[in-house]
Amino acid sequence: MKLARLLSTLLGLAALTAMGADAAGPTRSRIPFDGTVKAGEKFECLFGGRFVFRLVPGIDEDGWSIEVIESGQTDDLAALTLPLHFTTPTIIQGWHFRNEDNTGPNDGSVNQPQEDRNFTFSPEVVRLQKLPKSELTESDFQRIAQFGTGVLHIDRLILSPPKKSEQAKILEMSFHCTVSFPAQPAKP
Repeated sequence: MKLARLLSTLLGLAALTAMGADAAGPTRSRIPFDGTVKAGEKFECLFGGRFVFRLVPGIDEDGWSIEVIESGQTDDLAALTLPLHFTTPTIIQGWHFRNEDNTGPNDGSVNQPQEDRNFTFSPEVVRLQKLPKSELTESDFQRIAQFGTGVLHIDRLILSPPKKSEQAKILEMSFHCTVSFPAQPAKP
C-alpha cells in the first residue's frame, strides 16, 4: 500500500512538472495532504497560509467539485482548469467509474477522467472569468498553470450497487493530493 502511494505521489509530481510547475526549489511550495469524504460531506484543507483546497458536494450529493479559493473569499481559482467542458477533471461523479449501462467498471465506454485529477489554479482566474471565454488565450491558461497546479489521486472509491441504466453514486472516497504554487518570499 505504501509503495503504491509513493508511486502515485511520484507520478503526481511528474504530472505537476508536465503541467508547467518547475522543479522543487526555493521559489515553489509543494504541499501533500489526504482525506476521506462520504456522500454529501465537504472537505477543506488550508495550504500556504492563504489558499483553501475544497471538495464541494455536487447536485443530489453525487460526487464533488474540486475548488481552490483564497481564504475568506468565494471565487474558485481552479474554475479555468482545462478542458472547460465535458471531461473536466475538477468534477468527480460516480458514473465516471462505471460502464455506460452501469453494470460494471468503466471499460472505456465512458470518456471521463479516472483516478488522477489534474487541476490548475491562480488568483488571476477571478479577473479572467469576467471575460468572454472566446477572449481567453493560450497564454492566459499557461499563466494559470505556471502559478498553481495540483493532482488529486483517488485511492479508494465505494460506489452505489450497479443497477442497469441508472447512474452510480459515490458513497465514500479516500484520496491524496499534492498542490504546487509560488512560495512566500522570506521576510527580512
